[in-house]
Amino acid sequence: MIADWNLQASYFGPNQYGPVGARGMAVLNTDPQDVATIAAYFDANWPPYAPYPVSTRASLVWSPSGVEYSPVGNSVAVLTVFIQGARMSLGIYAEYIQDDAFLVPMIIERAQAGVKVRILANSDGQSPAMVSRLRDAGIEVKFDPVFDGNTSTPMFIHTKTMFADPGSPDQVAFFGSQNTFINESPEAILELGALVRDAATIEQAHSYFDTDWATATETQASPSAAAD
Repeated sequence: MIADWNLQASYFGPNQYGPVGARGMAVLNTDPQDVATIAAYFDANWPPYAPYPVSTRASLVWSPSGVEYSPVGNSVAVLTVFIQGARMSLGIYAEYIQDDAFLVPMIIERAQAGVKVRILANSDGQSPAMVSRLRDAGIEVKFDPVFDGNTSTPMFIHTKTMFADPGSPDQVAFFGSQNTFINESPEAILELGALVRDAATIEQAHSYFDTDWATATETQASPSAAAD
């Protein structure tokens, strides 16, 4: 299982963010070589510890990717290619968007090149200045979806899932634990993600994105309003 949630009760049930917990996603990877690679990393992290293996699996997205780490992960490179490879649309869940996130100029470039970019975010996850920067580039940004429209309290967006060209022959989705718009996460923290091209998986996951988009608001709540 490759997931983006934390293993605590608040991610699966009522919590301070609302009565339905947080929006998260996971995929089950049954490829024997992928599973063997993930298991080898797990074993390397288990006492008495061992050097990390070198991953050659194109479907796995590893952090940290900083040059000071060995082996250097592929997450920065893979996420860069993922964004730059979108030709028609990008659907992005963003828990937080750092002001200097290295992916931001890339999604702006894609939007300016005619790619339809949509971002679902938490109101308190980024500055209003960042929201204006994105919207000025033609990117659509919405906030605080509610669970299937059945409650009035927003979910907390914890998922980092992204979709490039869903529904097309070249569609691909990213699932994983990397906070894609916080530089430290892909660069300096042990994280795992996966690239998925299976059409049925992407269709199911993207249906949640569309549902959340329909229940989200274009208005970014103020921190005080979000706290209320």
